[in-house]
Amino acid sequence: MGKQNLVEQIRKGNDATLGELYAEYREEFVLWSRKSYGLSHENAIEVYQQSIVSLYENAVSGKLNQLSSELKTYLFGIGKNKVREHIRKHKKELQIAGHNSEVENGQEIEEKIEKEKKLEALSRSFKKLSDGCQKLLQMFYYQNLRMDDIVEQLGYKNSSTAKNQKYKCMQQLRKIHLG
Repeated sequence: MGKQNLVEQIRKGNDATLGELYAEYREEFVLWSRKSYGLSHENAIEVYQQSIVSLYENAVSGKLNQLSSELKTYLFGIGKNKVREHIRKHKKELQIAGHNSEVENGQEIEEKIEKEKKLEALSRSFKKLSDGCQKLLQMFYYQNLRMDDIVEQLGYKNSSTAKNQKYKCMQQLRKIHLG
């Protein structure tokens, strides 16, 4: 069944479709939220259920008219926000109760979330670079290729030219990212 058809079935109140969707991604979501954010199994299930409810409400209310991604991606996006909301709420409760070690754990999770936000923003900025800059920076930073290998693969005149181009690409990335 196509992703748009799934949304339409949910909008029409087809409980079986919603049940199938719930079952299909539940374990993956629980594992992801436990591994990525350190949630307990019970909290991960609770957050998943809240995410499914939000997806359902968005479909029924018309907020979810057209999917531009996979339904799973949309659901996990909702889930990520619900996890963050859960962590913030739980962190405040722990601070009030005076559980310092658990609060420190919450702070570590908050720092991880903040780092993840920054990486997502950097990734969006990176995608705005030209294909040539993306290739050059990926080869240098992600593939850890030597400049001589990059010169050979991308056809630059020499390594000085490639280094100069890398510098220009990094400047463009900083400009895009920092506005």
